[in-house]
Amino acid sequence: MSVSKRDKKVSLTYTIKKGIGSNQKVLENVIKMLREYGSLYVFTARRASNEECKCAQNTNRFSMGKPKAMDGSLSHTKAEEQHKDLHKVSTFEEELFRRQLTSNPLDELITQMSSSSSNKSHARSESVPIEKMTLEARTLQEHAAKMEPFFCSLGLCMQMVKGEVIRRKDHTVCKQGVQLIPEQAGIPKTKSFKDHMAKSRLVPQGAYPRYGHFKKLKEPKGECLVPTICATTTTNTATTTTTKSNPQKPNKQIKEEMIISTSNEQEVQEIKTEKIDEI
Repeated sequence: MSVSKRDKKVSLTYTIKKGIGSNQKVLENVIKMLREYGSLYVFTARRASNEECKCAQNTNRFSMGKPKAMDGSLSHTKAEEQHKDLHKVSTFEEELFRRQLTSNPLDELITQMSSSSSNKSHARSESVPIEKMTLEARTLQEHAAKMEPFFCSLGLCMQMVKGEVIRRKDHTVCKQGVQLIPEQAGIPKTKSFKDHMAKSRLVPQGAYPRYGHFKKLKEPKGECLVPTICATTTTNTATTTTTKSNPQKPNKQIKEEMIISTSNEQEVQEIKTEKIDEI
């Protein structure tokens, strides 16, 4: 037998793509929910977990997943749309957007998200804590002895004395405004260290009422989808604010928004929203 047939190389990273067949159930589910509820809203999750969505489970349905997998449920063009202006939802969505189908009015939804969904929770990896957290040296009577190796792996100075877990010295978990690493984010999850260091919320971005026109909602002040650099130019008659994505990240979709406010007019006109591929 030749060497080429005897030594057969097999790639361990080779995978077979599942295709659209595996996502067919998801697509049918979104279409069914759209017929049942009628209204569809696009929102972003700011460090939010499933706990923030439980408050609206009775009257709402959430659809979360990759846009490419769920775009088949919504039409891409005006000729394919099931309802008026439904194709605008598909073109508006980005990777960070999620969908919510509900029968509640828009005012009630925004009030519910701003009140019930703006909660404090433990900080997760790569999030920025809102305050400094320091752990004092003491005996951890609420933890079993088997937890001592886990605490040591997180960087804490621990010791076992007569079956009790003791923290030998003070430990600074994080500092205010400094991004967390995975090891630091694992400490606040434990029972005795649990502290509210981050805020989580759901922010609505777009609204498609029952058989109506798609409407883009203005983002709250201080909320950004991606790291942005804001450039403001002030003149005697108008103020122009342009928001662009960070130029350090190429090959990424940019959300560019221009809003003009004139001193003679009180209304704010949104000119247009464009998505540009930066090379």
